[in-house]
Amino acid sequence: MQPSQTNQQPQLSLQEQSYFKDLEKTYGSKLKRFYHNYTKKGTDTLEEKNYDKVPFEYSLSIDLPPNTNIKDDSIFSIAEHIKNSILQKNKNLKKIIIYKNYDTYEYAYDANKNTLIKKQD
Repeated sequence: MQPSQTNQQPQLSLQEQSYFKDLEKTYGSKLKRFYHNYTKKGTDTLEEKNYDKVPFEYSLSIDLPPNTNIKDDSIFSIAEHIKNSILQKNKNLKKIIIYKNYDTYEYAYDANKNTLIKKQD
């Protein structure tokens, strides 16, 4: 049995590097970003060269130190900033998922209305 190959994630853009550095400084956190593409059959994959040219999800993991918190409205502001400034309102964006330690915030993107809609628990 062959080990599975892991796809390389795209390098962070200059906007991501700058914004993530600010977030890390503000919250004392560690951040990781992931792109997820899906085939027509719904299989998770990563289009290494055209990751943002096909439907994709953008995930951000924020690992906060103990006794540090980010309010829900700040999480939404982070998602809005990612959508507007980093992804430039990319029409192929399907959702932004932010993982804050053990909490998950999921926002579907409606490209026609240019809005993020929070998934209800």
